[in-house]
Amino acid sequence: MASYLQTPQHAFEGARPHHLIFTALILIPSFNYPIGPVATISPEHISDLLNTRLLHPILVTQSFLPLLSSLPYPHAHHHFSPHPPPPRPKVILLTPIIISSLSPPFHAPESLIISGLTAFTESLCGELAPLGIPVAHLKLGAFDFSTVHPRNQLQAQTLQAHRAEMLCWPEGTRQIYGRNFLSVAERGPIIGGPKGSSLRELHNAVFDAMTKRKSGTIRVGMGSSTYEFVGAWVPKGLVGWMMGMRRIRRTGTVTSGSESASDAGKEEVGMSGESEYVTLDR
Repeated sequence: MASYLQTPQHAFEGARPHHLIFTALILIPSFNYPIGPVATISPEHISDLLNTRLLHPILVTQSFLPLLSSLPYPHAHHHFSPHPPPPRPKVILLTPIIISSLSPPFHAPESLIISGLTAFTESLCGELAPLGIPVAHLKLGAFDFSTVHPRNQLQAQTLQAHRAEMLCWPEGTRQIYGRNFLSVAERGPIIGGPKGSSLRELHNAVFDAMTKRKSGTIRVGMGSSTYEFVGAWVPKGLVGWMMGMRRIRRTGTVTSGSESASDAGKEEVGMSGESEYVTLDR
């Protein structure tokens, strides 16, 4: 990369040579995270998520740090150009903010990884500040992807996938977590389901982050500030209740041996006030 930036480039044959300018290192980890009870996530899956979603962005940043600290290169034509020399390159990280702010049930992987990336970015910002390298963290709210995927169709496909995944759980795990898991999955990752901001707003925010020298946290998208405030001040129990979580009360004696939860008796559903209880008689 360093030799490529130092070598004159030609836009087309016979064009005047020019040098490319490294403006920003943009890190966009995957926005797709599995949801489900912690009890159903295998250690291998957790290790894979940490390597691909958390460790990989850190290693990419680490590999570019020597180049970022040496830029910009002093080219001869810069001294005769009417424009000022290019500024120092910038590090830009984009992460979703809603789930990591609320830390709702069944979203432990995303909450863990985004929190780790946030802490990494804050520490990196302090390290690179004396070098004059800005670090910007774009915390993204909700955006309207209806032009790419029909919203209703996408939600239906996602819910069907969650139902199919739940059928692979052990019987006991399905009885304990199944009802609450489907309630959270039906409501989606956003309470109330706002339509979201235009994707052009995201495009403009990334462009501004590249051109402006401002560093730190930049919130963009519908709910990017509201949900962070809600996650900091609203009790977690209330957040879970809004997403459909209900208390599971198990009564009776515990069966022994190889008797499974499906042979233990019947499942009774009752209502008490505003809370729903699922009683498993064994």
